[in-house]
Formats: sequence, C-alpha cells, structure tokens
Amino acid sequence: MYSLDRQLFEEGDARKRMIEYGKLVERLDIVVLTGRGKNIQQLSGNTMLYPTNSWHKFFRLCDAFRLGKKLVKENGIGLVVAQEPYLTGWVACRLANKFKLKLLVSAYGNNIFDPLWLRERPVHRIYKIIGQKVFRRADAIQTDGDETVKDLKARYGEKVFWKPIIPSNIEDFKIEKEKASSPIKILFVGRLVKQKNLPLLLEVMEKIQNSEIKDKIKFTVIGDGPLKNYMLSEIKARGLADLVDYSPRVSREEMVKIYAEHHILILTSIYEGFAKVFMEAAAAGLPIVTTRVSGVANIVKDGVSGFVAEQGDVEGMVEKLNVLVNDQNKLKEFSKKIKEDFWAKYDFKVMIEIQQKIFNYLSQHNNG
Repeated sequence: MYSLDRQLFEEGDARKRMIEYGKLVERLDIVVLTGRGKNIQQLSGNTMLYPTNSWHKFFRLCDAFRLGKKLVKENGIGLVVAQEPYLTGWVACRLANKFKLKLLVSAYGNNIFDPLWLRERPVHRIYKIIGQKVFRRADAIQTDGDETVKDLKARYGEKVFWKPIIPSNIEDFKIEKEKASSPIKILFVGRLVKQKNLPLLLEVMEKIQNSEIKDKIKFTVIGDGPLKNYMLSEIKARGLADLVDYSPRVSREEMVKIYAEHHILILTSIYEGFAKVFMEAAAAGLPIVTTRVSGVANIVKDGVSGFVAEQGDVEGMVEKLNVLVNDQNKLKEFSKKIKEDFWAKYDFKVMIEIQQKIFNYLSQHNNG
C-alpha cells in the first residue's frame, strides 16, 4: 500500500484502520512518502510501515517505487493499493505493471473529473490525465462520496466500489446532546484551505451579523492551515469578532464535547468526498447545512435532516440557517433524524466488511 499519510507514524485512527486491514490479508506492507527522520515500524504481527525517508520531496515517488520493488521481491506481493489516483496512484500503477500485480486505487475527497476541483489549481489538470490512466489500469476503484461513485461507475463500470472511511472512534460521538438554547451554536470544522471556500463562510457570517438573528447565533471555527491568517484577519476586518470563536485545533476528546455543545454543522466546501465531519456531526445529532458536494447525499436528506445549498449561494445558506434558528421544534426533529439515519447504516465494522468484499472481488477477477 502506498500512502501520503504521515499520521500513520503516530497513535490514532489511521493506524487502527491499517491494523484492521492487515487482519484481512496475509501480509500488509505500507510505504509512506515522507521526508527524512522516520523509522520502520511494525504496527501488528503482519502489518509493517516503511517511510521513504527521501532527502527531498521531488524524489519521494522514485524512492517509493524502489522500496516497493524491494518489498515485492522479498514478500511475494500480489496486490498494490494507492491512496489516491495521481501521486501514489502513478507509483502503484508502475509497480503493478512491472510485476503484473493487481491494482486497487482509492479516490477519496475529490473526483478528478469534478470541474470545480480542476479549476482550483492548474496542476490538477495534470493530475487528471495521470488519474485517468491509473483508473483504466486499476482492477478495482474504491471511493466514498455518492456523486463520485455514480460518476466513476458510469465511466469504469463494476470495478468501482463505494467504501467509506469511518473513524475507528465513531462510537465516541454517540452522545446525548445538550438541549438547544440561545444562542444557537453553529460549528465549522476543517482545514483552512481553498477547498473549504472560506470566503463563502465569511459572507454567510457577515449576512448573519447584519440580520435580525445575530443575537441568536454564535459561530465556532475549528481548524488550522495555510489560510489561517486570512481567516483571522477577515473576521477582524468584517467586525465578526463577537460572533465567532476560533480555535486552531483541539484534541479528539475535546471534539466530542464540542459536538455535544453545538447545534448545527456548517460546511461551505467546493468539493468533498464523504467528509469525516459529516459522519461525526450526524453521529452526534447535529443537523448539517452544507453546499452541494459529493458526500452530502450519504448523510443529509435535504429538508429533513439538514439543508443543501448550491455552490456560492450565500442567501440560500443564510435562509436555511434562519429556518433552524427560528424553529426549535424543527431543529430538534432534524437532530433526531440525522442521528437515527446515521446509526442505522454506519459503524466501523461496516467499513471493514466492505473492504473484505473488495479484496474478495480482486481475488476472483483477473488483472485488467
């Protein structure tokens, strides 16, 4: 397995997930594209973690390929897995072709065919070209967002599988929420990057600040990232300091408490897969007000357990927040519905069971 996730070297959800995947196969070797300073680790009896320890980021792909060749020769590898379809996908595809291995490609977070994602950065157009070649070679593709599943199935057929990434600690979010009170607390959680469309979030906040419900609402923003200074300066410049509480990061334990104290989750992203915040919020019973992204249909029933606004629709998002803020009974109904729907369909075991089905499919089909 090729991964970009350096969190695998620390205790947490990602490591627990890999250990569970390891139980499904004879052996699991995970190569993580990293800079120097990491050590080889044994996560479990048959699951090993190998850093590339590249001296420069431009050499990580080459180092990953060389390390992959060594592991294939030493351990009799039969399947190579890529975390995404362009960087690790390119390396995994080369390795699969060289040794005639089966190839499983993950496509989480974004769809390479999404025009909004393609416009975000010029390099994404190159990633799309690489991703298309990798997808064609893949023996199976796994993805999470409902819209992405439909799009990839239309292009690549039966080898596309829906498989969510459900946090191993999702049960922690199965909480009894505090009774809604004034002010209604609206939560935003996410990395402060272009993908999250922070200008839209700020416009929504500014509209609220200048509306009749400003005293009924309090926003909490939790997240760090390259646009942190932009976010903080805009909050100050727009006079939103009294409306918005900000924290760069909190512990997993604190996040459970924060979900318990809040009433609505807001997401203004340009694109998402089946976002982890969707799952956490739904598990805790927070109705979601979001832009239309791929993973929203997995969780939100528009007008029943949350609201979905079109991309860039500031007025629409403000209107939908108004509905929930001004109608405590509707807020309570939405909270109950989203929580019931989530726990009727999802838990950590569901993800592992689906992964086993994908491995079974691969074992029964010839290479593409």
